[in-house]
Amino acid sequence: MKLKYKVNQSKEAGIFYLFGAIINLLILLFTVNQTWDVISHIKVLTIPFIIVVLFILWFIVIGVYFLKLNTIDYMRIDNNKLSIHRGLYRPRKVINIEEIEKGFINSDKFILILHSKKEIEIYIKNLLNKDFEILTMQLSNSILISKNNDFIYN
Repeated sequence: MKLKYKVNQSKEAGIFYLFGAIINLLILLFTVNQTWDVISHIKVLTIPFIIVVLFILWFIVIGVYFLKLNTIDYMRIDNNKLSIHRGLYRPRKVINIEEIEKGFINSDKFILILHSKKEIEIYIKNLLNKDFEILTMQLSNSILISKNNDFIYN
């Protein structure tokens, strides 16, 4: 089962980052155009130039990531394993469902407590309500889930 990210502010953030990359690129081109004679003779300015180009590339990568975020699976449940997406550069967190002792809902988080007493946070706002219900129903077959110390599923 695959649960995708909910479409929210990620598209706005992606557009913001891409707009920032375009603005930085325009500033860089204007600066190079105005000071080309100076830059061509001074090697010291190549380091700031490289840094600005790296910022532009970083903004493009982050912008595209946020625009594509709703196509990424936030969570996967396959073969008795739960996989949680943790961001652009961090690998997915994979947990065997047997390792989960219990779970509880705390305002905007669904917290899973493992037998090793480690806590895994799942952000409810990243999932559609129906997907969160599917997740809790699926996990309730294996673990106890509570909300504010009241048992929801057993």
